[in-house]
Amino acid sequence: LLIALGILLSSAMRLDPGEKNSFIQGVSMINVGNFGLPLIHLTLGQEAVPLSIVYFVIFNIPLCTLAIYMSSDQTRLREIMLDVVRIPIFHAFLLALVFSWLDISVPGGIQQGLQLISAGAIPLLIFILGLQLAAISLSSLQDRLLRFVAIVSAASAVRLVVSPLAAVCILYFFPISQLEMSVAVLQTSAPAAILPLMYAIKFNKSPELLAAIILFTTVLSGITLPVIIQYL
Repeated sequence: LLIALGILLSSAMRLDPGEKNSFIQGVSMINVGNFGLPLIHLTLGQEAVPLSIVYFVIFNIPLCTLAIYMSSDQTRLREIMLDVVRIPIFHAFLLALVFSWLDISVPGGIQQGLQLISAGAIPLLIFILGLQLAAISLSSLQDRLLRFVAIVSAASAVRLVVSPLAAVCILYFFPISQLEMSVAVLQTSAPAAILPLMYAIKFNKSPELLAAIILFTTVLSGITLPVIIQYL
């Protein structure tokens, strides 16, 4: 639904291909991991963590596949799919699923090495986000400043307001508990995910715009999330 809405709005605003990709990624790819998981643990308690992990795993499927597909600068389906399988995170995701399904334990030494690498992943992503934001300047935007602000504002509104409202409307028709409802709404109310920024950089799809959307949705979520949590 969010991808479809992103496509419609980006077409209505007549965005160029790079801006369109960043807009769609900003409104549809959600930071359900390093933002959503701690948030749910803090607000709903340990009981809600297993449910939030289910959402985290499911949302990572399009994040590791569809997000790359949309970001690819190729035109033929075969080349686009090759871009998807060339990204290491796709193989890591499949390998993790296999290890989980087969209940395979990772040797201690390898596990410690993976934990060390994973501990540095989020700071590295934030550092790259900062580099992209540093590349944005008022002088570089000039005549398109209002356009830039409008795109970021529209993406932030969809990500932080339309998304949770849509989730509530959809979940109303499902026989789920209040806890399940709260986890689902909170996870779909989180800011834009950082990982698609790596794809935007690799395929040169307006990474500065996506970085701005990530920053503003993260900052503005400090206003929207308390309201949503109070409602829940």
